Amino acid sequence: MFLIRGVLLAGKFRTQHQLAQMSHDDQRNTLIVEIAGRSKQTNLQSFNDDTLAGMGAVLVYLRTARIRDDAALKGMTSDDMRNTLIVELGAQTHLSGPVLQGMSNIELVLLGLGKPQPGSLALGNYIRGVLLAGQFRTQHELNQMSADDQRNTLIVEMAAHSNENNFQALNDFQLGGVGAVMVFLRGAGIRTDADLKKMSTDDQRNVAIVEVGAQTNLGSKLQGLTNMDIVLTALGVDPVFQQKPPIPQPPPANGDVVTFDCGPITSELPLGGSVHVVMKRNGDFTFSSHVHDSGFDNIDYALSAVLITGSGIAFTFERSGHVEGTSAGLPFGTPNRNDDSFTTGNNPMITREFDDLFAGAKLMASLDGTDKLANGIKGMLGDLLSQAAEAIGKAAVSAAVALVA
Repeated sequence: MFLIRGVLLAGKFRTQHQLAQMSHDDQRNTLIVEIAGRSKQTNLQSFNDDTLAGMGAVLVYLRTARIRDDAALKGMTSDDMRNTLIVELGAQTHLSGPVLQGMSNIELVLLGLGKPQPGSLALGNYIRGVLLAGQFRTQHELNQMSADDQRNTLIVEMAAHSNENNFQALNDFQLGGVGAVMVFLRGAGIRTDADLKKMSTDDQRNVAIVEVGAQTNLGSKLQGLTNMDIVLTALGVDPVFQQKPPIPQPPPANGDVVTFDCGPITSELPLGGSVHVVMKRNGDFTFSSHVHDSGFDNIDYALSAVLITGSGIAFTFERSGHVEGTSAGLPFGTPNRNDDSFTTGNNPMITREFDDLFAGAKLMASLDGTDKLANGIKGMLGDLLSQAAEAIGKAAVSAAVALVA
């Protein structure tokens, strides 16, 4: 991870292509020159890269969000800037001074850009950060705007900086992601406003992938990242391409054992997974699940699965858990993106219904963030039972047998 690059980009001190020609030492020295020329901070060479990046990030935030102008910043030390940002974030978030004082400079900047507050179960609203980074609104203007106002403002800006106009159909995470890519291309000097106006969001994403690929040599692997993570990679955050750990493989089907796999599960969030079930004639079963967060935010998730026979008997499985996104690894860690489970048990109903299970039952699963479920995981399971009954041409299931709850 080398966040100095991101500070130079976000501050528009260097373009993407200029940075591509610079070593890490060149980038470090360039940031030192910029901070020295824009503050009264001294001894900058004595700070390590991470501390220097944090100091630069605070300066860039105050400047980009138009909290302080260049003349005011010139009279401030890095501590003065940090304290100013803490006061501003206190007004924005209503967090106490001691809580904010306990955060690093990078954590403070991320909070200002929309990272969830400590202890919050809500997903971050990075629409605010995109509006700030793109200089479409100031810190004080955004403080007076509701989340809906901020969303609609970004929709207007995206329509003005692309050839699309269907942004109302995107959820907040998707909207923030396409906005982040547009702001990156614009701020890093990769494309002009006139260029962007001729491009779709897919075009903009593909250009960003080409540029970040040239920067990182990651090539086609970047296609697996969300828009937000592509931009973070450009800013110097190490991307995570975490392979799914192997799930214990069930034995092959025979007259006494049958296996089921629902295939990839997706959701509206950057959240995916899979479910595997093994049933034995003696009533034994195993339920294994895998959930992966491929996005920026941490997610508390709910997973439901239904295995339904042709006669309408439904075996149900439920699981709740937590996975981490890129934000959990900032500034210098690695997020725990995967959550895996393996549960065993026995139920006599499996023995009774085994012939129908072996003849061809259907496994269905549903996955989402817990804060997206109006009626909780039980409501999710109820919806899935209705879908399972419909899949076999019945109005309702004949009976539901809870194996994992």
